[in-house]
Amino acid sequence: MSADAGAAASSGGDSAMSLDDLNLCKAALGSLTSKTNAKKNYLFLEPVNLQLLPTYAEVVKRPMDLGTVKKNLEGEGDAVYRTRDEFWADVDQVFTNACVFHGPIKENEWIVKLAKQMQKIAEREKKKAEKKAASAGKGAGIVSGATLKKKRGRPPKVKTEDGSGAAGKAKPSVKLKLSAPKAVVSAIEASQNAAAAAADTAGASSAPAPSQAKGRGKKETAVKAKPSKPK
Repeated sequence: MSADAGAAASSGGDSAMSLDDLNLCKAALGSLTSKTNAKKNYLFLEPVNLQLLPTYAEVVKRPMDLGTVKKNLEGEGDAVYRTRDEFWADVDQVFTNACVFHGPIKENEWIVKLAKQMQKIAEREKKKAEKKAASAGKGAGIVSGATLKKKRGRPPKVKTEDGSGAAGKAKPSVKLKLSAPKAVVSAIEASQNAAAAAADTAGASSAPAPSQAKGRGKKETAVKAKPSKPK
């Protein structure tokens, strides 16, 4: 975490973090200040007593403690946390300050040890909080997506004329039936009948009569059969 994020929180802001983020941060801070961690957190619950450590303000430029973080989180302090990052920046600032001030002092190594242990606990709590936030955001995305996103699927199969199923839109088949008026049809049929009758009549007139053809055949036979006169 950077000190800039904590500084932004301490300067105040027009809008606080969301209720979900606020609850996540409260739960994490509750774990850090709980009796479970009482043997490690007791030095960091209240502001440093400057009467006992008069040089503290000269070394630490931005004092912070878990009690002040709680007040800011509940809206009773001077800062307004607009994001989770600003909250975590102040939490980390508490333990970083302890390491910076007590680190060079040999007899205060135990304080640095406690600060580093609390930093690890804070990191663990942060991972838990961020995981919950990510799960909540993912679930909200799925719900909103199901509401807004239209379901996509294959187009229904449409039965075609040949009986096969084809996906997609059916193409309408257009069949045009052209019908002529009844009067025209009757005239065409009458004309065709008249033409057929005329053809039959012409064929009959051109053929020889049966009786004439029979007579000519007998005469020719008689002529051929006539004997020649003796000389």
